[in-house]
Amino acid sequence: MAWRFVAEDGSLEANVPDGLTVIGRGSLLQITDKHVSRQHAEISVENGKCQIRSTHSNPCFYKPRDADLFTALNHSEWCQLHDGDSIGLAPNQYQFKLMWSESKLI
Repeated sequence: MAWRFVAEDGSLEANVPDGLTVIGRGSLLQITDKHVSRQHAEISVENGKCQIRSTHSNPCFYKPRDADLFTALNHSEWCQLHDGDSIGLAPNQYQFKLMWSESKLI
């Protein structure tokens, strides 16, 4: 079983590695926009649980699966993520749903 990023626009699916992963501009999420830092946030996956922490001065955004709007995350505070929740790395851009999957992508 594994966590997976799914771009809200359907353009990308990527595994969320176990342990601590830095996300932002780069190959994992295929973001090239220089408004997104290479070290924009950290995702932690331990014992099947996933959480995010905003590490850059530009915030990350969070939307629970049953909500309509994203809210900015507080800098350096961990936020627990659940299946179907979404994160964003810029206002109204670079939005990804987190999905709990039976298997990893190959």
